Amino acid sequence: GKNGERSSTKERRYILTLLKDVIGDKPVTAITTEDATTFADVLSVWPAYVHNQPDFKHMSALNIAAKAKLEKHRPIHGGTQGKHVKAVKAFFHWCIESQAIKEDPFRFIQLSRYHDVVPRKKDVFSTPDLQTLFNADRMRVLTEPHKFWVPLIALHTGMRVNEIAQLYVGFYPVFADS
Repeated sequence: GKNGERSSTKERRYILTLLKDVIGDKPVTAITTEDATTFADVLSVWPAYVHNQPDFKHMSALNIAAKAKLEKHRPIHGGTQGKHVKAVKAFFHWCIESQAIKEDPFRFIQLSRYHDVVPRKKDVFSTPDLQTLFNADRMRVLTEPHKFWVPLIALHTGMRVNEIAQLYVGFYPVFADS
């Protein structure tokens, strides 16, 4: 992007750096299934918001994991762990495709271990809820454009608030003079 790396690139760089910190700096051909298991074990206890916790500063990844496990810190969400494992698996898939390695050392890490035991169900608005939110009398008194348009755009498109907030406002004439 024009302001530097995309967030997805930063995230991949972060997770691959974490992998290197966990298993050591070694050639991709030397990474084993035991390394993959060690990495998955570290992810299972990796503390949420680790960068905001000063007691983890300047510690190795293995020491952070050990301390987090011992002190029972809340780990990152299982879905996030799964996303990180998928990113590493994608990297090793690329290594196989480019013929740098023959087998994925993460092939025995089951992604099913990262699914929520109880699936998260999102609440949906009922018809009475929507009628209350979009009541004509209520909508009429909304004088600030964002309070009026954001809910309407969300209702009709299914976009999230942060996605709507990134939309550009511009004037595009419907009828052009021919």
